Amino acid sequence: MPRKQNHEHPTEKVSAQPHFDQTAPEIQSYGTVSHSLPLGLEEHVRQLPPALQTAFRLRGVNGLSDAESSKAFGIRANAFRSRLLRARRKLVCGLKQAATARRH
Repeated sequence: MPRKQNHEHPTEKVSAQPHFDQTAPEIQSYGTVSHSLPLGLEEHVRQLPPALQTAFRLRGVNGLSDAESSKAFGIRANAFRSRLLRARRKLVCGLKQAATARRH
């Protein structure tokens, strides 16, 4: 019997760029929450690509759920979680490199 194709969840191509206008009101309202990061971490967050920076700030700083954050990006929640994971990995790598450089 032929395999039934699932048309409910098409494969999504996730780009490095956000799928929204960064000036969109819903994104601006998320970005207005005033939370500060430690200076060293803030410097590393600013070095991330814009889409990863926004993902980290929406979830990690502003405390939005995966569902709320993915809706702001216009992508599925699992795609958002992947983006957030990439942001966190890049931050950890950058922080480790900075720590190693300070020791030497």
